[in-house]
Amino acid sequence: MADITHFNASNPGLITALKFDNDQSITRGSANLVVENHYDKTSGAVSIYNNYGNHSIDDGYEVGKAPQTDLFRSRDAVAGVSWYQSVLATPTTRITAGVDYQHIYGHAWYQNKETGETVTTGQRKMQSTHAHENEVAGYADVRQEITKYVTLSAGLRYDHHSQAGGEWIPQAGLVVRPIETGEFKFMFSKGFRNPTAKDMYLYKTANSDLRAESMLNYELSWRHRLLEDRLSYGVNLFLIDGDNMIIVPAPMTPMVNTGEFRNMGVEVEAAWKVNNHWRLSTNHSYLHMDNAIVGSPDYKGYIGADCVYGKFSATAGLQQLVGLYTQTGANSIQEDATLLHISLGYRICPQLKIWAKGENLLAQKYEINLGYPMPKATFMGGVTIDL
Repeated sequence: MADITHFNASNPGLITALKFDNDQSITRGSANLVVENHYDKTSGAVSIYNNYGNHSIDDGYEVGKAPQTDLFRSRDAVAGVSWYQSVLATPTTRITAGVDYQHIYGHAWYQNKETGETVTTGQRKMQSTHAHENEVAGYADVRQEITKYVTLSAGLRYDHHSQAGGEWIPQAGLVVRPIETGEFKFMFSKGFRNPTAKDMYLYKTANSDLRAESMLNYELSWRHRLLEDRLSYGVNLFLIDGDNMIIVPAPMTPMVNTGEFRNMGVEVEAAWKVNNHWRLSTNHSYLHMDNAIVGSPDYKGYIGADCVYGKFSATAGLQQLVGLYTQTGANSIQEDATLLHISLGYRICPQLKIWAKGENLLAQKYEINLGYPMPKATFMGGVTIDL
């Protein structure tokens, strides 16, 4: 399978610092090949993939300043191979093992608009980079059916990055089914992310002293199905102990590590299939953060309805955001918003569907990224062709 996408975009800048000619020309593509095997007691796959991109960006200029004479250019690629094999060792035991390898390539430079030559002087040279990195990982996990009421799983992964070094990543899970239609789940996992070349070396937000992010995740949940599976609900409690989360505290300021932090919260969801035409759903989440994260709200709630009558379909949803952080730190800023979205569709024939949708129909004024107001009420329509 392969695909390629090209798009052009423009950044108007902050509402307090407008930009001109901050234009982007982006081409992204991917290709992958998967070979699977299936036998009575074992199955697995080998996949080969390549994701790549080519970018041309004009950094633009602000009022009272001169236009840029150079274009920022970059190429990147992530190519790799993954293999895994899963074996049903006993009727109640499944063992899975695998290996991942990927090569990470990045090249960034500045090109003179008039001559097309590479600019290698001053600040432009410092903001250019050419890097190759490799990442190798191996993992194994075991899933054991203790009884028909209890399932236990555990796994361990070792990941080695050519720049950041190695990291052990454990995970474990326990499922208890006290009744046929309900189950408790407990999950533990570790996650981490190395700072990228962009994080450390490119643009005004770069910080070469960034350290790798890491976190430990704990989750406890209950899921229950009722009324012959027409009604379901769930509750999820989570706790995150993290270290060195990489954030941008304010627009156009260097990235920083937050240090140690603890976030915790609760999520509740429910869905009801009223009949063959109507379905209602709702979900709510509350998040408490020691160190706030841009784009995260204290509370997010949603209630929606889906309707299907013959060839006609409709979806309506009302979302509430409370305490959405657009800036963190000593001068943190939070936003509230109530958002109404509606979409309509009509299938003319099996291959042809027309649709229309409206977003933010209450015309709320709010921001997700500081200095970039979200659109008020917007409307779109189109045709979908299934071949």
